[in-house]
Amino acid sequence: MKEPTSVVIYTSGGTRPKVLAQGGTSLNFDVLTPAEYETAALTAGIDQLAETGTMLIADAPAIFMDPDALIEAVEHYSPRSRTRIRPSEPAASDQDHDPLAAMEAAHATARRHRRLALEALLAGGTDVDLTPHMQADWSAAVQILVDALALSTDPKEPFLLELSEWLLVDSEARVTYLHPARLTRADPVASQVLDESISADVARPGVSLG
Repeated sequence: MKEPTSVVIYTSGGTRPKVLAQGGTSLNFDVLTPAEYETAALTAGIDQLAETGTMLIADAPAIFMDPDALIEAVEHYSPRSRTRIRPSEPAASDQDHDPLAAMEAAHATARRHRRLALEALLAGGTDVDLTPHMQADWSAAVQILVDALALSTDPKEPFLLELSEWLLVDSEARVTYLHPARLTRADPVASQVLDESISADVARPGVSLG
């Protein structure tokens, strides 16, 4: 037997499983003496030595990187920019609809109609008792109050609404209960200009003062 130690280690008998079992669980390979391991390392072939480690678990080898390749990669590295760039606005066209402009136009139209409606109630005067007009029906009372309240709270408008604390109750009337209201205009000079506007809108078909 030319390589007794090798035979003891690498045969499929009882010694090799014992070495592998003990070494795999406790990383202790003291089953054989150091001299026997040395003899096996010196006399056994590469395939035989490699066979011993087929059942062992080891960490993966470190990744090798060439220093020159690393330096070149660093020099040519360009980090991705995280700055967000706002996309360019689309070109405006004649068919584009501006919702803010439409809302402002609708608000201006409603405000002008309210002014014309209140001017019609004033009939060129500076103040008017709104109570008789509100007693016509509920829809008229609501519309008059909405128009008067909207313009009375607007500092750009000359109208002032006065609501009495008294409550008028009439079970037989169309409007069974309401507070007396009075409308006053602060700039009577401007009423002449609005009178002309009222006349022009009345003459125009499809224009409502309510």
